[in-house]
Amino acid sequence: MARGELMERNHKEAFRCNLQFFSTMSKEIQKPMQEIVQTAQIAFGVEIDPAKRRHLEKIETSAKLLEEMINDILDFSTLAMDELIIQKESFDLLKTLDDMMHLLDTYATLQGIKIDLSYGKDLKRYYVGDAFRIRQLLLNIIIHAMKLTHVETIEFFVDYREGNQLYFEIKDSDLELTSEQIESFFKPYNEIDSLMVLGFTLSQALAGMMNGKFWIESNQGSRFVVEIEALQAHESEQLSYDSEVLEDLKNALRTLSGTYILLIEESLVIVQSIRHHLEASEIFVDRANNAKEALRMCQDRPNRYELILIDIDNGVEGVTQMRSWNQTLPIVALRDNSHFIETQHNAQIDDCIDKPIDAIALYKVLLKYIFPKSIVSTKIEKNRREVEFLAFESIDTAIGLANNHHDSEVYTEELHNFREQYYGMYFQTLEDDELEELLGALKNHSKEIGALKLHYALINYENYHSQEYLSKLYKELHSVIEEIEDKLVE
Repeated sequence: MARGELMERNHKEAFRCNLQFFSTMSKEIQKPMQEIVQTAQIAFGVEIDPAKRRHLEKIETSAKLLEEMINDILDFSTLAMDELIIQKESFDLLKTLDDMMHLLDTYATLQGIKIDLSYGKDLKRYYVGDAFRIRQLLLNIIIHAMKLTHVETIEFFVDYREGNQLYFEIKDSDLELTSEQIESFFKPYNEIDSLMVLGFTLSQALAGMMNGKFWIESNQGSRFVVEIEALQAHESEQLSYDSEVLEDLKNALRTLSGTYILLIEESLVIVQSIRHHLEASEIFVDRANNAKEALRMCQDRPNRYELILIDIDNGVEGVTQMRSWNQTLPIVALRDNSHFIETQHNAQIDDCIDKPIDAIALYKVLLKYIFPKSIVSTKIEKNRREVEFLAFESIDTAIGLANNHHDSEVYTEELHNFREQYYGMYFQTLEDDELEELLGALKNHSKEIGALKLHYALINYENYHSQEYLSKLYKELHSVIEEIEDKLVE
């Protein structure tokens, strides 16, 4: 073998070993980073003062961004070894962008930067493609664009163009880059020497794998542009999925029968839309035109309402007024895209629903924040045959199924896992920090399977931290476990 060929083979083998090393180390780092994120999320469930909450948000955001970097290294290793696969399935682009902006907004705020997101007139909601890779690609580009910027606002524009192309443009009106600088951002895999180069090179490769391209151009400002191929999702497929989800949520909504909510909204169209969505649920909607009128209604009947829906087109002052009256009542903002940023981290707002009002989003919010009045069983239609899930006294199977993709087999396995995880658990044997960690996980898990009585018993214990509520919680946990055993264990 010629000396040149031997050196090339040795070079490739050394590169492969380096890739394997970075991949292994990244996986080792990934697990503790995920635990940091989960611990921060558990801590958010405990009532803490605003300053400590801001510190927790910084921890969570930094950990998530570090997770993204670790994912980049893992994917770079996979890509360099020609093992990365692009998925093609129907996804909700607007939800993907919404989730991404939730992470980016916190990071941008810490950097003193605002991201101005806007949509083109031809953009639809559902497409076929790889939502995870699109999110990863855009996060990489925007985060590194923020590292380069000197301005307070970066523009982010999304559209759908001829040739089935999703178009993403990140614009910095002040940043000037030379052609040499732009060229230095993209390097062969074996010459990558920084996270920025890794991010841009990986994004370019991902765009290419999705039959698209990513490039940077600079002339009176700089533009980071991505075009990728994405067919619009077949409407019938999405309608079928939405119909299935909607039916399950409507059934679960019956647990809230008799609830009164207060809607603060001037638009009759929005009022009629919400009342139409709830007309079969026996959830009653009282309407106020403004916060002043709403306060008077609340003071007249202080125990009537279990949730407030408030339009914030006229600002968030109304939220402040309502929160001054009641510190604990759930407040959900009705917002359009122009209010995305100001509502995202407003501590006075518990949640948001985008306009126009989507029935699924509305139902999920109501089920999330309102205490159930009763437990119902459910029937779901799967693969064109009707499947009836066993009726439980302690578990709302409608919510449990909805949380497990309407798959009774997956849901049954989740119930078995719940029983195995918490069977024989004695709170008295745990240290305080161990108990707090366990109850944080149990709070999420109980909600996931639809054990709402247990979930709210956990919330009561969080609020009062008394032995009485801990005993009630323990009793409710074992009621759930015993019923799972009775109904599912042979």
